[in-house]
Amino acid sequence: MKTSGNKYLIVISGPTASGKSSLAMTLAKKYGCSILSADSRQIYRDMNIGTAKPTPEDMAEVHHYFIGILEPGAPYSAGQFERDVDEVLQSEFQKKDLAILCGGTGFYIESALYGLDNFPTIPEKFKQQLESEWREKGLGPLVEELRMRDPEIADTLDLNNPRRVLRALSVARHTGRPVTSFYRKKEKSLPYQPLFILLLPDRKKLYGRINQRVDQMMEMGLEKEARELYDRGLNERIHTVGYTELFDYFDGLISLNEAVDLIKRNTRRYAKRQLTWFRKKENWKPFSGHSTKEVIAYVESIFES
Repeated sequence: MKTSGNKYLIVISGPTASGKSSLAMTLAKKYGCSILSADSRQIYRDMNIGTAKPTPEDMAEVHHYFIGILEPGAPYSAGQFERDVDEVLQSEFQKKDLAILCGGTGFYIESALYGLDNFPTIPEKFKQQLESEWREKGLGPLVEELRMRDPEIADTLDLNNPRRVLRALSVARHTGRPVTSFYRKKEKSLPYQPLFILLLPDRKKLYGRINQRVDQMMEMGLEKEARELYDRGLNERIHTVGYTELFDYFDGLISLNEAVDLIKRNTRRYAKRQLTWFRKKENWKPFSGHSTKEVIAYVESIFES
């Protein structure tokens, strides 16, 4: 990655419920800059509580990009995210010297900063074959195949989301190469300096925070939000933790208590995969606790160097 200029992009990531959004808001208010969301679920409308979107008050106070810009289930790729981020940052850096990219979708972050090169077009027969296998055998065998063929991308995905699993596996089957092999080999020239901040809380504390947050989401009306999506017939297009479990409850397959327990379990599993993936990244500055003062001191030290 080649960088130039005196512009900075603070990149904040980590597992779900690690405090990313809160930290991003603090820094954005301190430095008077915008936040670009790198969350593959917050990009959809009407999925507010279950994706822990910024509150209307936060969005009124700090300008956010990529929040609620698409209809639920609409297609959107990492390659499109890269192009959209480039366009936004070009505009932002004409006015300011700083912006923040915040989210837990590692593949989106990698694509925005490093780009994708010659990403393959998958023949329809591969897509149809995988679709048939999923319908007949369930998602489990396909997840295991993806773990074998492309363990790195498997660590970044919500493995309860069939569309994302099928997409990644179709690339691996068709090309014989993992998705990550299509990261751009020629370094992308960036007109800014990225600062990588990684929140890595203690796993036990993180899991406790996840369980608590799910309870809070239910109190805030997650069941009602999911029911509205279900009644609109969107349950076949939304494959996101926090919603699919409640859709099963609405279908009479499980009880409400079982749905809530599954949301907690599946969210913890996703956080575990995120932790595994991010710990492999050497250019991130880790912060084990959510110490805003420590993060600000680190950012200031970069600015002054």
